[in-house]
Amino acid sequence: MSKTQDTMSQQLMATFRIEADEHLQNLNSLLLKVEKGPEPDELQTLIENMFREAHSLKGAARAVDATFMEVIAHGLENVFAAAKQDEIITTPALFDTLYESLDHISVSLETLGSAEEADNDPAELRARLDKAAKGDPSASQKKMPANASKKKPKSTTASGGSAKKVEETIRVSTRKLDGLMTHVEELLVSKIRNEQRLSELKEIKGFLGGWQKSWAKTRIACDRIRKHSDGDLEEIVSFLGENQQNLKFMWHLTNKLFQNYSRDTMRMSLVTEDLQSDIRGVRMFPVSIIFDGYRRMVRDLAREQGKQVDLVITGSDTELDKKVVEGIKDPLMHMLRNSVDHGIEKPDARIAKGKPPCGTIWLEASQRGNGIAIEVKDDGRGVDIARIKNTVLARGILSSQEIKAMNEDDLQQMIFRSGFSTSTTVSSLSGRGVGLDVVKTNIEELNGLVSVYKGEPGGTRFLIELPLTLSTSRVLLISCRGETYAIPTSMVERIVRVNKKDIFSVGTKETITVGGRSLSLARLGPLLELPRRITSESNDTLNVIIVGVAEKRVAIAVDSLEGENEIVIKSLGKMMARVRNVSGATVLGTGKVVIILNVADLVKSAKKNDGIEAKELELQSDNRLGRTKSVLVVDDSMTARILEKNILESAGYDVVLANDGVEALRALKSNDCDLIISDIDMPNMNGFDLTQKIKNHDNHRDTPVVLVTALDSPADRERGLDAGADVFMTKHGFDQKNFLATIEQLI
Repeated sequence: MSKTQDTMSQQLMATFRIEADEHLQNLNSLLLKVEKGPEPDELQTLIENMFREAHSLKGAARAVDATFMEVIAHGLENVFAAAKQDEIITTPALFDTLYESLDHISVSLETLGSAEEADNDPAELRARLDKAAKGDPSASQKKMPANASKKKPKSTTASGGSAKKVEETIRVSTRKLDGLMTHVEELLVSKIRNEQRLSELKEIKGFLGGWQKSWAKTRIACDRIRKHSDGDLEEIVSFLGENQQNLKFMWHLTNKLFQNYSRDTMRMSLVTEDLQSDIRGVRMFPVSIIFDGYRRMVRDLAREQGKQVDLVITGSDTELDKKVVEGIKDPLMHMLRNSVDHGIEKPDARIAKGKPPCGTIWLEASQRGNGIAIEVKDDGRGVDIARIKNTVLARGILSSQEIKAMNEDDLQQMIFRSGFSTSTTVSSLSGRGVGLDVVKTNIEELNGLVSVYKGEPGGTRFLIELPLTLSTSRVLLISCRGETYAIPTSMVERIVRVNKKDIFSVGTKETITVGGRSLSLARLGPLLELPRRITSESNDTLNVIIVGVAEKRVAIAVDSLEGENEIVIKSLGKMMARVRNVSGATVLGTGKVVIILNVADLVKSAKKNDGIEAKELELQSDNRLGRTKSVLVVDDSMTARILEKNILESAGYDVVLANDGVEALRALKSNDCDLIISDIDMPNMNGFDLTQKIKNHDNHRDTPVVLVTALDSPADRERGLDAGADVFMTKHGFDQKNFLATIEQLI
């Protein structure tokens, strides 16, 4: 086979996989609707659609020589053809056989072209399908409505609604869309920088305008001097007069440039926003692509356990970014399985409690502002609060005093704690908490939040809040103790100024009243564990941001507000994926790197109120020596350098930056550093070699060296310490507090 033929074959097979997967999804969905016993008119339409799906799947499989799928699809086609003619009756066994056939095709699709595919033998399954198509009475109990097939089919969809006009489409690789989105993000960064340049140009224009006004005030004096002057003074006055014309000309040029640049920037902004919106729209998928698959899963699991469960789905047309849809699939699957496995009771138990024998699980999606909310609710047995308390106490997760201080909602959130999901916990809590710590972690990786509450009809209610996209966001820029931070505006409910005399205490917590309700007040500096700076500030008011996470609200005091910006979110990488209180970073138009705060973490820290105010770090300066300690940070990752720089400068240290070991040695020649923090895996000179050279140098051998790296094997640790490093820290699970405490001990 030539290279061209091989490429064509691969493209054909890739197209077939997509097409076959669509046919399988449609067949599963149609079968589930038929199993519920629809009205005759709708039933006939459903059967017609199933027949066409099976026929199309058979033809597509034949085109790529997928023999197993072709044979089984032909068997399904025969069953649906017999159903159209009202020649067979349905039983649970028949539906099981049809579902089993679809599962076998799905498995065959995954193994297509491999050695495993050759082992598939369709004979036995095809024989059962042929038997079903002939109306074998041994598997028949419930007959399809008589004469259903004789009714003229209507122009309807599978759900019985009016047929919709189908848009023309083409298949585009998501990899190509990801590439386009990356370019758009860079274009957005350029737009933000252009807006910053426009602001700078406006400053120049304003400066020239002020200069002109100043000249206008002195112009009369120059005219008087000219009348009574001669010689050199006359020349100076003439020169000033010429400068007046030059200044006027320069102002006009600058004003024209500002107007043109303003129009161009506005046009670029509109085009960029439209392009971003269009590409984002292409990447948006309805949640139905994962929701519909859960119907079959719930149905099968309920049958296995002898339960009756109805899954009610609403809002399935709500759209999300493809990455978010993919990321939420497994957490939702786990939560639904928990609801069926351990939430919904068996029919006899439900009847004994006065409930209908069939349990209900609700899966609902809805858009909320710039995000989406997904709820998973059931009317089962619910979460046992008493057992949560006993388990938390038995495992030493909380003390009895801490438990007493918690309300019921807070206690329910304990099921997301790591270590709470154990086999003993399963029996104690009817399975609630099995793997839910992993669910929470996966959702937080999507910059989302998950909480659990008591359900309205009883049972349990899970609430998941997610952003529509992971690439861009609108943020509120705030300042705290000399640093700028960003908070997603979707999390900000309100901004108020609070008079300090209106702050009162409830227990150990500062509290304010906003809109008729009391809210706990937390100060951002202590929450981020930033060092307290001595200032002469005597303002009587505080800038306070009211943030909301799920159903919790907290007031956070900041030093100042710096405006609202659209930003491109940059990940900190896997090594720093869960730095507490931090969800990412961004680069402003000025080139400044700004940390994006994780509001969920801030709310949790504020709710704890564990005396963090009293634990503030004092400004790290050596008053006895009369100078601030200096730290050299060496890392080839700009994000890591900036993150460590911000942490250290906030703690009062002077910071010198270097990109690799070679730059670090040059920096040491001109800077008197008290401590060196270095990555290991760097170009030109790695951290091991740098540490050895530092420790072998007469002037630096006593300077502490801290290796902060992604390498975490025992061999790497031993090699680092052998090279002379004083401390070996890993970036995985990076903890700011321990980081600063270690540095403080060394210097």
